[in-house]
Amino acid sequence: MKNKNIFKISFFLLVLISIFVFIRWNSELNKNNRYLTEKLLNGASDASGTAGELFNFDYDKVYIFEPYQSKDEMEKQIGFKSRVLQETVNENMINILFVKDDAPVAYLYGYGSNNGYYIEMPTGNYSKAELEKTRYRVITNEVGNSSGTEKTYLNYIFEF
Repeated sequence: MKNKNIFKISFFLLVLISIFVFIRWNSELNKNNRYLTEKLLNGASDASGTAGELFNFDYDKVYIFEPYQSKDEMEKQIGFKSRVLQETVNENMINILFVKDDAPVAYLYGYGSNNGYYIEMPTGNYSKAELEKTRYRVITNEVGNSSGTEKTYLNYIFEF
């Protein structure tokens, strides 16, 4: 009898955890992150286009944060608390937040060589309307590392 109850409780907890993981995986933020990452990784060197073509999902504003900016400073800049924000530890990292109705809808963060892409854009915040017609071009960058193997990544350079 006791083993049956333990089994039922364990099964119930497993179902709850599975539901929680599924909901998090399918959040708008995670869907947009996966979509953007795939789109940025599938770009081609020497390609060009507009931000509206590249960032074609629903957002109001995009924030490009300065290197080394603290989480508190970033939250002050966007006007609300966010669990997704992270501080950068190097100038060669991207830290870009897309916001809709005071909630994050996409977040790009990290080193270009680790992500497979880098976005070169002046720091600041831009409305979707301001950014949509901004042109970009793509080049391929190579970076060496301590093991002697080079990594390549796509560098999206926005021209304002």
